[in-house]
Amino acid sequence: MTMTTPHPVPAVPGGDDHEEALGLLLVGCDAGDMEYWYWRTELPGASGDPRPSHTAALDADKVNRVEELLSQALPGRIDRMLTGALSDRESEKRFSSALADLLLPEDFQEELWQQYESNGRRPVPVRVLPAQRCLMVPWELLPLTIGAVDDAELRLVEIADISTVAPVLPRDAGSLPAGEDVTEGADEGIPLVVVDPFRRGVGRVLSSQARKEWATRYGAAGPVGAGSPPPSSMAAIGSGIDRIWLSAALTSTRRSRFTYVGHVTSKPRDAASVAMVLGCERRVFSHEDPTRHRYFSARDAVCGTIGAPQLTLQELRERFGVENASGFLVPVVAQGDDGSILEKSGAELWPMPPRVALVACHSGTDLASDEPFGLVTAFMAAGAELVTATRWTLLTDAAFARYDRTPGGVGGPFSEAALRVDRIQSDQHVGEDDPVGRLCAWQREKLDAWRDRGRLRDSPLIWAAFTTYDGRDRRVAVRSGGES
Repeated sequence: MTMTTPHPVPAVPGGDDHEEALGLLLVGCDAGDMEYWYWRTELPGASGDPRPSHTAALDADKVNRVEELLSQALPGRIDRMLTGALSDRESEKRFSSALADLLLPEDFQEELWQQYESNGRRPVPVRVLPAQRCLMVPWELLPLTIGAVDDAELRLVEIADISTVAPVLPRDAGSLPAGEDVTEGADEGIPLVVVDPFRRGVGRVLSSQARKEWATRYGAAGPVGAGSPPPSSMAAIGSGIDRIWLSAALTSTRRSRFTYVGHVTSKPRDAASVAMVLGCERRVFSHEDPTRHRYFSARDAVCGTIGAPQLTLQELRERFGVENASGFLVPVVAQGDDGSILEKSGAELWPMPPRVALVACHSGTDLASDEPFGLVTAFMAAGAELVTATRWTLLTDAAFARYDRTPGGVGGPFSEAALRVDRIQSDQHVGEDDPVGRLCAWQREKLDAWRDRGRLRDSPLIWAAFTTYDGRDRRVAVRSGGES
């Protein structure tokens, strides 16, 4: 079995004393009925670091047990999730402990604890590339069997800033001139936020009060309709936004980040069909099945309008209900001066800013496919460096309200998480720019609330679903003369 190290781990922010902080890479690999896991220490900024790796194996019975635990805690039915393993403190502890026994070797824990101690008890960067059958594992929750602070049980997120390794991208095959930083300028530009875009027949994920909160935050006077937004437009809230609008918003001005709060849908066993639910009508060119709604899929985000001019008359009539290609609705960037349709890649039509947040069900399931693909991969191929997404179904505030009888509080757990994830992407700290660390810091806050109060609204059902896919440049720095 051959495995490659995806990329080095950057240093933990926090001053000169910690510039050389180490990190750990944990990689899983499916091999028939078994799984193999290996981990290694990585130096910041070092590519191809020769440090030795360690390996552990899970036999078929243990792999089946992991899948059984996940299926019991995170089923598709809302009622079972709200009364399942993650809804109660004691059952959650048993669930997380059982997973830790299977997935956290003691040698790995010892190495992590040593790094934590040597780093002044500051969180250590841990990158996880999960095996396919472990995609939904909430690593942040897993308790450690070694080390303790004030005799309290430690969870992995309390001593580690955990992120998920992004799928390999075409840009990773290139070389990076020494000194060049592709993420430079990530704090420049105007943010773009699309919240709860309305589509007939599809329910909203936010209450009217929550949408007003977003409008107040971004100074929006009300819903923003489809059509080209002005360059200063930051938010589109509760409206029939389509991919034409989205293309104009992303290409009309430089964007610092993009947040989407809404629905994500997909077809079974088709990773490329994972799609954001936008208000696209039938005449919008899409690579998806014409009998389905024209949601904005990962396939569309990569392929753009490629292939549109070659469609036959019969295909045009059957798929789009138009008599010729000029009847398509395509982004302005793909329209020729003579009215023809230009072939443009998705990255040209929907270029993504360095940071993207997808607050929606199953938005980060790319690694569940044999050939990893989905919205995370598509948006990274279009320019994103960091994508915060979810591992499983997110329950709306309305769903929680049917089961959570705890009084008090403004806004539900879903609304709170959406606003917090958006803020995590946008916050700029003096001398520090670490969205991964800020997401984990928020998860530590929620873990404390869960321990203290045990309310359903504080349960890991929402906050433990989030992870950040890290695709920051992994090319080898090449110095003058070809030295790397």
